[in-house]
Amino acid sequence: MQENNQLQQINFNDESINLRQELEKYAYYWKWFVVAVIISVTTAFMFLRYATNQYEVATTILINDEDKGGLASELSAFQDLGLTGMSSTSSIENEIELLKSRTLIERVVKELGVNVTYYNLGRVKTTETFQSGIPLKFNFFTKDSVFYKKDTTFSIRFVNDTQFTLVNSVEKEVGTYSLGETIASGFGEFMVTPLLGNTKIKEGYELLIKIKSLNKTIDAFQNSIQIQPVNKNASVLKLSLKSNVKEKAQAILDNLVMQYNKDAVEDKSLVAKNTNKFINQRLEIISKDLSNVDKGVEIFKTKNKLTDITSEASLILDSSGEVEKKIVELNTQLRLVDYVKNYMVENATNLIPANLGLPDAAISESTLKYNELILERNRILKSSSNLNPVIINLNAQIESVRNSITQSLVNLKSSLTISLNDVKKQESRLNSKITAVPRQEREYRDIQRQQQIIEALYLYLLEKREENAITLAVTQPNAKIIDKAYGGNIPVAPKRKIIYLASLLLGLIIPFGVIYVKFLLDNKVHTRKDIEPLVKAPVLGDIPTSKQEDKIVISDQDRSSV
Repeated sequence: MQENNQLQQINFNDESINLRQELEKYAYYWKWFVVAVIISVTTAFMFLRYATNQYEVATTILINDEDKGGLASELSAFQDLGLTGMSSTSSIENEIELLKSRTLIERVVKELGVNVTYYNLGRVKTTETFQSGIPLKFNFFTKDSVFYKKDTTFSIRFVNDTQFTLVNSVEKEVGTYSLGETIASGFGEFMVTPLLGNTKIKEGYELLIKIKSLNKTIDAFQNSIQIQPVNKNASVLKLSLKSNVKEKAQAILDNLVMQYNKDAVEDKSLVAKNTNKFINQRLEIISKDLSNVDKGVEIFKTKNKLTDITSEASLILDSSGEVEKKIVELNTQLRLVDYVKNYMVENATNLIPANLGLPDAAISESTLKYNELILERNRILKSSSNLNPVIINLNAQIESVRNSITQSLVNLKSSLTISLNDVKKQESRLNSKITAVPRQEREYRDIQRQQQIIEALYLYLLEKREENAITLAVTQPNAKIIDKAYGGNIPVAPKRKIIYLASLLLGLIIPFGVIYVKFLLDNKVHTRKDIEPLVKAPVLGDIPTSKQEDKIVISDQDRSSV
């Protein structure tokens, strides 16, 4: 029993690891570790010195989403005029897709010219720069389909402060040109001019220019621009972009927000613009009618030599004044109804003029709802198609509201016609009493009535045009900039701390792995401990390695350890 315990103890000791002994084995090669760490850290330092830094730029905007507390309406001061218009509630998801749409990004690329990239050529490192970072201005004259579809690269090398050599993509010199000279190329003519206020350009200055196709540039920005809500309960979006040039990313994000707001303002102004177009068309026609009536009055008075209304009919005419006012008002309303019906027939898919003052409040509400649905469908169609279930649903709602408006106009016209007939009957009873009024006076009153009707409608449309102009002038943007595009001076890539830490670990792991493999493949006997676990016989002793040339193990005068 005791012998078994001793055997188990021996086996346990054999399987245990002596940590100090293992460390001493690797510590013997400490120079390897020091050299590997120095080489690894130095390599990381050289890599970071010449690596291209990337900076992250971000901007935050507040979307006009009334459900989540968006921008306050700038038309609140005109609520008493009925000019506040419809409430526009934006979906955050839709706005994100609109901000990343190809249409908006294409506008940004064309306006900033970021499909053209500039690089300063150095002895070791080629550094990208923005337009503001070079002392030159490149003027591309023919920005047509060829310019936006072609990928090309060329460079310029200054031979003095006013002349440079043009080198194509295969490092072949094309020719020597002067600043301000028009240069013909495969992608169109261009000119290189110095920026005002810059010092003379040094001889040997080199600049590399890369022109990327418009579609590739748009795809690159669509993938690199990140847009996400800051908070799920807020309508604030954060737009971020990583770039080698911080100023370039700032310009792109600021211009993208500007283009987004510009597009939103144009979209919201469609109702006001269509209303303005409608009013101007009607004013042009009514102005001609009013001019003709005025000429008719002039001719009638001249022919019949009339200068004033006869005193004999003044009492009867005064009593019929209220009836005539009603007739003028009802005729005005009927003509407005006809104008709107004709406009809806001629413009089946356009917005309907709003705030024309029709007496039926239900028609005004339906018109606002119809225009709101048209705008929402047009906005979603910019980033979707007609097969989208949302578009199909909106089309069904638009058709339903349009039918409702048409039916309401028919009902309103019938109601106004009945009221007009009743008032005309009252007028007929009054006119029957005017038996003593001369024929000329009656004819004059008929002409004057037509004049008043047309004049009242003309003045009414003039007033509505001014109100609509105010609505058009104060149209608010869809996004308020909270923070303009800003990026810190510390690059986000490459991550220096992580690279230095990785290089340090790599400097330790590589020599450790080499030494470990060396020990693993070593099948030689170095000490008695290498054979004690393998043999059961006791070891009498061990003979150390001797560096003497004499191969005799033991001699008469030998005093070595052997």
